[in-house]
Amino acid sequence: MRRRGATLARVACLSAPLAFGVPGPGVAAVVPPTASVPVAAAAQTAPVQTLDGALLAAMKIGQAGGFAARAKVLTPAVDSAFDMKTIVRLIVGPGWATTAPDMQQKLLDAFRAYTVANYAANFDSYSGQMIRVVPPVRSFAGGSIVDTEIQSPDGHEDRISYSVRQVDGDWKIEDVLLDGTISNLAVQRSDFQRILAEGGPTKLIERLDAHAAALAKGNG
Repeated sequence: MRRRGATLARVACLSAPLAFGVPGPGVAAVVPPTASVPVAAAAQTAPVQTLDGALLAAMKIGQAGGFAARAKVLTPAVDSAFDMKTIVRLIVGPGWATTAPDMQQKLLDAFRAYTVANYAANFDSYSGQMIRVVPPVRSFAGGSIVDTEIQSPDGHEDRISYSVRQVDGDWKIEDVLLDGTISNLAVQRSDFQRILAEGGPTKLIERLDAHAAALAKGNG
């Protein structure tokens, strides 16, 4: 698994050249206050465990198995675990309401491919790591925070947290949190808003597609 000078938590937050990895000026990137609650924890952690299982599977496929094989394992997990429509709607902002349905779908498809490519490119080797949910689940108005740790055989631990909400009765990941507080959604919104301002949805789709293609090409 690649570090590239960053912690695994930063990798899991999908920081990349397209997403600068730090909140821009004025970005509210801190999660709401939470209270620890044990209720319905199994349901709330389900999407996180789905994603974690796929990440471990991709790591075990490794570089020898190839980028495409890792992406194949990750794609259904990303589709199941994340509330992509809400994520993209929040990233695009008010302009989402006036974006044509076919363009909305193209944005969703591009962001999905971008997300899968980032995970497939970075979770590409396995040396005995374990990923576990760290109780308790913490609640806030409208959702919960699920904490996880990636534990390496050398004793190193990386903390990744997820904001989850119910969507049509199922719990879905809406945000990935660096160090438990910094919102990846806020970071990406700040970054992508600059691209949208330059060239609208078409420009953002081009950038997302180009980044995903570059990762696939660079990882075989």
